[in-house]
Amino acid sequence: MEIREIRTDEATRVSEVMREAFAAVAERLNMTEAEYPRYAGFERVEGVENALARGARVFGLFHEDVMVGTVRCWMHGESVGEIGRLAVLPAYRGRGYGEMLVARVEDALRERGVTCAVLKLVQHFTRLEAFYAGLGYKVYGDEEYDFLPFNGRKMRKELV
Repeated sequence: MEIREIRTDEATRVSEVMREAFAAVAERLNMTEAEYPRYAGFERVEGVENALARGARVFGLFHEDVMVGTVRCWMHGESVGEIGRLAVLPAYRGRGYGEMLVARVEDALRERGVTCAVLKLVQHFTRLEAFYAGLGYKVYGDEEYDFLPFNGRKMRKELV
């Protein structure tokens, strides 16, 4: 198992991992790409490439040379960084890979001098909220989305 920063030429695989990892959620929420193109589960190759071009750092988790998970981070000013698009393929969940990806991306933010990491998740996904709480994240608010059929929950963690 290896976690490394992905290259632009790996954007297609990141998109595939995102789509496969979020497929069941999109189906459960009756979401279609035509209706909700900005949803993480409908990640396009161009979206990954654009994130990289804007300075996001995108990481892939590789199991036997196959990417099975991904996460990214980007800056909000000098001391705050955002973590997003955490995804692990369903067949590889329950092995601690999500925790490993979050730890790696937190390290990447620390390397840039970030002292606070923030993230957003679906407001009513209590298991996911508990996952992040177990990693030290605390809820600090909610957010209404006009481009998705659900609201978001905002969490943060001090990176000291």
